Amino acid sequence: MHDTPPMTIASRRLPDAPVEPDRLQSLAHLRRFRREQEIYGQDERSDSWYRVVSGSARKYLMRADGRRQLVDIYLPGDFFGFTTRAHHKFAVQAVAEGTLVACYSRQRVEALADEDPATAREIRTQGFKALARLQDQMLVIGTMTAQEKVRAFLVYFHDRLSTSDGNGLARQSRRIRPPRRPLRPLPRAPGFVTGDAPRPCIFLERSKLKNWNAN
Repeated sequence: MHDTPPMTIASRRLPDAPVEPDRLQSLAHLRRFRREQEIYGQDERSDSWYRVVSGSARKYLMRADGRRQLVDIYLPGDFFGFTTRAHHKFAVQAVAEGTLVACYSRQRVEALADEDPATAREIRTQGFKALARLQDQMLVIGTMTAQEKVRAFLVYFHDRLSTSDGNGLARQSRRIRPPRRPLRPLPRAPGFVTGDAPRPCIFLERSKLKNWNAN
């Protein structure tokens, strides 16, 4: 991890993300992380809040048996680190190499929110977005088969990464690592093209993805 010179944070957010309030942005301290480097750990003090500027990160719980349970995935513009506890219950780790994260003092942001309506509104909005992401995750977990979970996962990222030309997933897909364990073959369906490799990748025709999801 290393510090990064000042930059315009809003310029690297997803296309539909609103501009961050100037006074909140002025509190940000930028740090860059390597792939799989910890941004914060379980039981670490929750003195800071964070926003992904570029790259991506995952929130997870490390269980006593050594298994890692995924809780959320953060993309550019996502705010994270919210908790009512003095220490974090979960850990967050960078997924993409060179992930850039804006770090904010929790105490200073809370003080600013008390006097700046734009900052208070941004924090509320980010909290609601986090709840919506967790609801989406619950729907994925509640699906019946592994293939349906893969489908729901891809639809979720298609919706989050898509731009006006519908090709957001194509640009981002090369940053997503293929699974460590081989996937069982997916059923033939509109929009799927499977690459031949020891650890296969899946490519999508985005225009057909949602239609397939609806069938």
